[in-house]
Amino acid sequence: MIAAWILGLLLVVALPLRALWNSRSGKSPRTRTRRYLATIAEISALLTGLLLVVHLNGIGPAALGLAWPPPPAGQAGLVVAAVLTIGFLGAVLYAKPKSGSAREAAAIAELPKSRDEMLAYLAFTPFAGFGWEILYRGFLLWWLTPLVGLVGAVVIASFAYGLAHGWKNRTQGLGSILSAFLFTIGYAITGSLWWLIAVHSALPLIGLLAGWRSRTTQAEVHPA
Repeated sequence: MIAAWILGLLLVVALPLRALWNSRSGKSPRTRTRRYLATIAEISALLTGLLLVVHLNGIGPAALGLAWPPPPAGQAGLVVAAVLTIGFLGAVLYAKPKSGSAREAAAIAELPKSRDEMLAYLAFTPFAGFGWEILYRGFLLWWLTPLVGLVGAVVIASFAYGLAHGWKNRTQGLGSILSAFLFTIGYAITGSLWWLIAVHSALPLIGLLAGWRSRTTQAEVHPA
């Protein structure tokens, strides 16, 4: 269990503290490409550690929420994921962006600015959706539930994942924690990660499309 404790403490303590420190110190951010690639490398290292934990403890896919086919609740979750994805996609495609809004400006600012950034982002998004769900939901609930109970595991895993996004401001910080609670509770109820992986991977891509539409609309309203 030593390997499980090391991995668990990295996820629950080390990564959130690093993110909070970086947010407070105002450390100059790396380029987007380097940030995406560094996160992919970090997730890869953590997943390698998880493979070691799985091997040493004889953990099956179902214990980490990866049983296939999913249990009935997980299959219902896949339907929910499809409905949410289609709904958000429809809203992006058919809703008219509000030119000049703060949301539009934020969306445009987060768009990849080059081909390398775009390729790195497209690689990062599904990788992060898969990796973070397995680590912060599947593994942490497996590790923490025998120690603190299911409710305690949900609370700790949710705060850890939310704080691992840093604390730029109250809105961002509380939003990250709230979304982490929703995802973790969703996993606790359904016992399956597949639908959460689908949502986690799809939403950033939909956000990319929303930002692209906003930039296109702005260019039409304010041509160079």
